Amino acid sequence: MNRIGLAMAVLLAGSPAWGQSFVNGSLTGPAGYSMLPPGWSHLMPDCDTEDANGPHEFYNLSPDGGTFVAGAEATTQNPIGVEAFEQSVSGFTPGVEYTIHFYQSNLGFGTGNVGGGWGAIANWELYLDGDATGLFSDAMAPTTGALPNNFWSASSITFTATAGTHAIGFGPHSVDGLNTFLGIDGLAFAPLVATEPATLSRIKALY
Repeated sequence: MNRIGLAMAVLLAGSPAWGQSFVNGSLTGPAGYSMLPPGWSHLMPDCDTEDANGPHEFYNLSPDGGTFVAGAEATTQNPIGVEAFEQSVSGFTPGVEYTIHFYQSNLGFGTGNVGGGWGAIANWELYLDGDATGLFSDAMAPTTGALPNNFWSASSITFTATAGTHAIGFGPHSVDGLNTFLGIDGLAFAPLVATEPATLSRIKALY
């Protein structure tokens, strides 16, 4: 190994990981009410696993394909009801930013996908260790018309780790105060490529 290669190995050994991973980030599992794919648990009951045939309605699947998780926020309940799910992930470096990428869809709920007051503009909120963070994905509005009419878009949430292990959770959030029903799929951490230029600069400075 040459000197630059040796320096690279030494620096990377002490640097934060360039990405984390979820167990079953594709959210693959049997569809059903109050069911979650393997590897995930309910943070606040009860999210559902959906496929093209429901169990709620007929859906267009995400670019990740297969099953996905759906959760509701019922703002008309008192107290407000939120369905959220989570998974424990290790290997974080405190003080380092991590970005989670995923696909999301505003599913609506009921006749024409937005009946019964379930037509909120909404997004997903990140939960860390059971607590809402106030960090959100892009807001989406539901669509109307013959089912399936939902569409999927790519989004992300960035957070700063405060511990080596976090319970990473997701729950729907209504932007306009109406009830909402959202889908999520294809959860994955982005590599921390922002650390690479700094690391290479440090290597070059040594030689």
